[in-house]
Amino acid sequence: MTSFFNFTEAGLTTRLCLPVLLSFCISIQAGDLAIDTRTDFHAYSCGTSRVQNLTRVFLSQAFENGFSQLTLKNHYLRDTESFSIDRAFVELYHDRLTFSIGKQRIYWGCGQVFNYADIFNTIDPTRPSEEKDGVKSVMVRYNPDATSRVELACSDQDTVPGNSALRWTFTSHGWEFMLNALKVHRDMSAYFPGLYSSSQDLVAEVKGGIGCGIWATVDFRSSSLNRPIPVASPLPADNRLYTMGLDYTFTTHGHNLYTMLEASYDSDLDSRSWYFSHRLDLSDVLFFSQSLYKDERSGLRFLGNALDYAYSDIVSLRLELNAFDGGSATAGLAGFDPDLDREIKFSVRAVF
Repeated sequence: MTSFFNFTEAGLTTRLCLPVLLSFCISIQAGDLAIDTRTDFHAYSCGTSRVQNLTRVFLSQAFENGFSQLTLKNHYLRDTESFSIDRAFVELYHDRLTFSIGKQRIYWGCGQVFNYADIFNTIDPTRPSEEKDGVKSVMVRYNPDATSRVELACSDQDTVPGNSALRWTFTSHGWEFMLNALKVHRDMSAYFPGLYSSSQDLVAEVKGGIGCGIWATVDFRSSSLNRPIPVASPLPADNRLYTMGLDYTFTTHGHNLYTMLEASYDSDLDSRSWYFSHRLDLSDVLFFSQSLYKDERSGLRFLGNALDYAYSDIVSLRLELNAFDGGSATAGLAGFDPDLDREIKFSVRAVF
């Protein structure tokens, strides 16, 4: 069994110090520099443990009528290290028009976990706020007036054709309305080699407040496969997907309690999924949160408990106790092994 504390031999100590050294070695005068590094220590009920480190270095530069950013990403997990360029894009401004090209982050939609308008990212329901990677894309935004915006984005994918999306947003009386026309390709090579699906989605969204925050989404989806297969298609030809969410912040005895509930319904499968979370501010530096996720289709259930401590303006600590239930569905989400069902996780994060 791998020792839970055997991270020095793996060279993790060097990786923890590297962002600090970079902050002094790279000249800030070349642009704005930010470093985000997080080290996670995992222990599981089956006796297995692991250590991982994720470090991102952001170098950005604003110039006349434009902005550029380069993000370097280093990921260490179980004696395996990978380095990549997470983001590298240029953004140009002209009057009401914005144009960007490169590997950039695109995040659309008002949903927190069940976000059908976001075709550029994969959301892990056990960690929905996790930083999203950049995608190779071109995006154009145009603001006809102060209350509306039109966006067009096209992205490239490695194994299947790219995705494209057209989005119209307008606001009225404190409410935000969005209409999305999407062309989406999804890799289905897990079923048959070279297989992928194509769908045309029309997604309508609304977001506002009625004493509490509220948002709703409906996705009208038509799907097809790129070639015939010798078994029944795993995808419905036409489908409707619905999402509704509510959030509200309570104040009790001088402490804030944020609560959020989001639910989704798949009309073709007649299946429901829901996600609930809350966060209690115990003090200015100490926070307790819980999240609960359940998906009827996959059978996955997840319960997360976390205690966050802001040690300083730079360093924060996090202790988690998580429970997974769902067999093979757990593998991709836990990122480790389908047999794992209980996890203790301790994280140290520094942002500077």
